[in-house]
Amino acid sequence: MSPRVLAAGPPPLTEEAADAALDAIDFIAAQVRGIDTIDVTPQMQVLWRQHVANCFPYLPLWTRGWFANAPFLVTMFRTQWPYLPPEQQAMLRQGWAAQLPYMLQMLEPVLQQSGAQLNPAMQPDVEAMRAQLDPELQATEQLFNHGMMSNTLEAGSTSMTTATIDLMHAMSGSS
Repeated sequence: MSPRVLAAGPPPLTEEAADAALDAIDFIAAQVRGIDTIDVTPQMQVLWRQHVANCFPYLPLWTRGWFANAPFLVTMFRTQWPYLPPEQQAMLRQGWAAQLPYMLQMLEPVLQQSGAQLNPAMQPDVEAMRAQLDPELQATEQLFNHGMMSNTLEAGSTSMTTATIDLMHAMSGSS
């Protein structure tokens, strides 16, 4: 059976990739904060797929690539993360900490729709993100303007891609 495509590419967004991206964000948030702060429910997954499919055409190519590669990334997290030296884990956590607000911004509309709430430990990250947004961008976010969301996520996607590549290099033993 061929994968179910949620949004055209390049690369296309599959249902598997969207689910894996949510799992990756959940893993990254748990690693950065030291606790699992996101409860991924079936309802949240459905809402996430719709949200990402709607945003996908407006995302930069490298962000779409990150989503397309999310199944591989999650597999690496599950199989290789426990075997990384603590120094490499700390280095990756540090890079992810800078990008977590961008990831949470992408996730926040889904959390609101599902009625889910972030663990209180995440509130400082979310509040810091909101404090950095200007009123025009806040209004744009409320109207769910895909173009502005793309611009906001662009900076974070570059670093997420770099962190992903660094993780793959660390797990493969190359530099």
